[in-house]
Amino acid sequence: MGYIFSFFAWIDRFIWEYLGIFVILIGGVYLTYKAHFLQIRTLKNPIKNVSEIFGIASHKTNSSYGLPPWKLYFSSIGGMVGVGNIVTIMGAVTLGGMGSILWMLLASFIGMIVKYCEVYLAIQYRVKKRNGDGYDGGLMYYIAGSFKESSVLKTVLPLLISVLLCIYGVEIVQFLVITDSISTLLGVDKAIIVAATLCCVMASALGGVKRLSEICAVIMPVLLVSYIGIGLYVIAINYAAIPEILYEILYQGTKFYDFHNDRWNIVGVIIAMHYGFARGIYSGDIGMGYDSVVHSEAKIMTSPASYARTTFFSLFTDTVISMISLLIAKLGGAFQQKGLSHFQYVSFSLEKFLPSFFVECYITLVIVIAGFSTIIGYFVVGQKAASYIHAKYGRVIYVIYAIFAFSIFAFQEQEDVMLIMSISGGIIMIVNIITILRLRARIKFQD
Repeated sequence: MGYIFSFFAWIDRFIWEYLGIFVILIGGVYLTYKAHFLQIRTLKNPIKNVSEIFGIASHKTNSSYGLPPWKLYFSSIGGMVGVGNIVTIMGAVTLGGMGSILWMLLASFIGMIVKYCEVYLAIQYRVKKRNGDGYDGGLMYYIAGSFKESSVLKTVLPLLISVLLCIYGVEIVQFLVITDSISTLLGVDKAIIVAATLCCVMASALGGVKRLSEICAVIMPVLLVSYIGIGLYVIAINYAAIPEILYEILYQGTKFYDFHNDRWNIVGVIIAMHYGFARGIYSGDIGMGYDSVVHSEAKIMTSPASYARTTFFSLFTDTVISMISLLIAKLGGAFQQKGLSHFQYVSFSLEKFLPSFFVECYITLVIVIAGFSTIIGYFVVGQKAASYIHAKYGRVIYVIYAIFAFSIFAFQEQEDVMLIMSISGGIIMIVNIITILRLRARIKFQD
């Protein structure tokens, strides 16, 4: 088995360090150019676009089916904002330096257009549910639609992607982090916490996208407002250090030549680029197809193009959370402190500005809310993928598999399991982006 997982580790590195990043970089830049930088035109006028997209100015829809766009906006954020925005994102700086943040922001920028395309295609290729109550859709549907009827890949490839989504949909890492956090904070036996958390996950996720949207519409605004508010407070009282940090990010991210030491620094920039892109893709779930499945159940406001622009704001929000985490850690000196794990960076820094007890409780709460929303979000997507594989028994089998996986692996070493999940996510991303490029003629980029 050791040789097998060594081979899997090589595949994982190849996907995430070379092929995957290359595909999303080339694909994202091309789509951004083709869209004439639609992200900028949308984000520079947020009030107008938010009003149009979320139906604040008008509640008219062209469909009696589907879920409210504003609820699915928070469902989208719920799937993106998780442990990665507070913990994993710190690896971008520790491994790639401050310059990696610049490339993380670029990954988020081109990722917006990738998500726009997948949501647009999800709307185009979605189908009515068998019971007539809403829609089914997502990347497996538009992948099938990208092939001719006579092609074997029309059947095989969507089924393969659905299987991989089922694997990726059981978010064991997030489950492990939140159960460990609660167990440590409360001093309660982990087995009890695992059982209680699993019950909450099942009760929440078995209600499908509708229940997911209702839960996220309640918990995500609280998380976003409180976390951004605390972050802005820390930034405000340390405002004098912000220009220097921004200069360091820009300089380190583009320092191809080191004038101080009179030598080239191309390798350093490449390293910053690699880790910035990798963490940005992971944090924003760029190309994973999550948004395509969730947003396929929406009521459409005026047009698919108008609705697809919601992805710009959801990924922008996710990036803001990541940036606030990084700035808090930088301002609090966490990157210079030896012996800290990435899990401790934000809490260590916040304790310099806020009471320790409050920070400990609050950060645990943030991790639980963010992790829980991601777990149930991807669990819902996994159920939808399982139903695509087999309409009658797929969902039942998937739920049984998920209960087993959460229960067993919460107490086991995670490396091998996470390796399989990582490879699954990488393959999904590559196939998704290639399919989007194949269907680019079907996508309209409209203001």
